Amino acid sequence: MRTFIQDFDDIEGGKHARQLHYLLPIMLPALLEAFTCEEAGVRGRERILSLFYNLIRLITWADGIDNELVDKCLQDDFHQWMALFLQIIQSSPKQNFNVKKNALKCLTVIFRDLINFSKDNINMILKPAWKLLNSHMPIFTEVLAYNNPIPLAEGEELDEEEDQDHDDSSLGEDGEMSGIEGMTFALLELLSTLVLRPNVQSLVTQGLLPLLTSVSSYLLLQRRHERIYRGDPTFFIADNSQDLLKIETIRSQCLVLISSLIEVFGDVATQGVLIIIDKLFQKSDIKQQIQIEEETKSAVKQDNDKSDEEEGERKIND
Repeated sequence: MRTFIQDFDDIEGGKHARQLHYLLPIMLPALLEAFTCEEAGVRGRERILSLFYNLIRLITWADGIDNELVDKCLQDDFHQWMALFLQIIQSSPKQNFNVKKNALKCLTVIFRDLINFSKDNINMILKPAWKLLNSHMPIFTEVLAYNNPIPLAEGEELDEEEDQDHDDSSLGEDGEMSGIEGMTFALLELLSTLVLRPNVQSLVTQGLLPLLTSVSSYLLLQRRHERIYRGDPTFFIADNSQDLLKIETIRSQCLVLISSLIEVFGDVATQGVLIIIDKLFQKSDIKQQIQIEEETKSAVKQDNDKSDEEEGERKIND
């Protein structure tokens, strides 16, 4: 079914795919029931959300044009799906990364392409997504930036299926980033969409600097990108005027989110970025100063040890 929808969507720019919207009232309840079935497993739930993602896109064209049709296709099960998405992104931050990735992709479509239909639900998602950005940061840092295993508490274990879920060595079934990397990218993409909505801007204003600080923490270069960066430091710089040079990475999506915040909040966001940069340089200066002091102490100690040895030799000779 997913392949059928994707192939149909490719025909004449997706014009004919719109005719498949009648599938939504039939498929969405069945998918919801299948997702909540215990036998579905992690991989099964991942595929169910991937199919939901393709289905929901069949009706986005009608938002603002035929709102009655959108309500007819989505209204019956929409709140149950939103409750399910909320439960997914609030679950343990150390597992089910591909399930979270697909849930976040679905939410991005809902709040980006169904603006009128989703306007009453945006506040229930913003705070959990923001919280996930903060709770996910240590995992991103350890696994992607430093190439370490997922940090687990004493006695905490991941089952085999979930342990494979964070492997970022290959692309997922949809050809996109998978695991921790894919989930991180999808989360930043969702937040980039949410902050542009007018009805949440007052809330974002109150925590703008902490949000910018969290986003800037995801600018760390991934371990597997270090060799590319050494060869060409400009490789990850995207030129908006040249589509071929745009590279989808976590760092580039961070810049999209920061640009969105600057676009919406103007000088306040710019000032926040400058504060973060200033603190970064201050930390760098402090580290450099500590290093110089340690090197100086070490050099002085070596000189003192050498003087003591020379003094001892003179005494022996005398």
